[in-house]
Amino acid sequence: MRADRGDAAEVRALAEEMPACNWSIDVLIAVHPRVEISRTKIYLHSDVETLAATQTESERRRTQMLNNLSGFQGALIGLALVVFFIVRQFSTRRATSTWMFLVPLALAYFGLQGLGQISSTGWLLLGVNLSLGVGLGLARGMTFRVWAGEQGEALMRGTALTLVLWVATIAVRIVLSIAEVRFGLVAMPPSTAETLLPAAATIAAQVLAVYLRGHDLQLAAA
Repeated sequence: MRADRGDAAEVRALAEEMPACNWSIDVLIAVHPRVEISRTKIYLHSDVETLAATQTESERRRTQMLNNLSGFQGALIGLALVVFFIVRQFSTRRATSTWMFLVPLALAYFGLQGLGQISSTGWLLLGVNLSLGVGLGLARGMTFRVWAGEQGEALMRGTALTLVLWVATIAVRIVLSIAEVRFGLVAMPPSTAETLLPAAATIAAQVLAVYLRGHDLQLAAA
């Protein structure tokens, strides 16, 4: 539906005479250089621009909220996996089971979802955290007790020193996180990549160290 061009007063009068209706789509119809009609309502172009800007900002905030919610859910899942892994490693298990790599793989999967949210500074910090995580993970892997079972299979179990190094690992991560926020080096809340990828790296390094020790023990016993 289109009205002939005229002055704004004529257009407003025309709109007041139009019966109320509910169109299936919301189409803005230009009827005057400075006036538009939408569902029998008159909008000056300045109002339309303000409305569009408000809608754009609302969409941006909603998208950001959904991204933060998704990242928060991923972080919770990752935290649950880390706690499960830490508790489980103090029970006797096979040292050469490939299932041990499942937890770091799951953490890496969720962490990779947040790579697009990392800034240039965040990439540098991620590299530092990954390096520290790998180093501490290898150190923890060397503290496990690894021995041959009755059937010759390699068994493993965490020790008190393993627990001490886990406490040190968590403390280092907390200190670094506080420093990053303090100096404004990361956005808040941090992305899942910045949270979960270092956790995946440190657990993977630990699992690899224990796996290789168990594999060497089996070869020596054969």
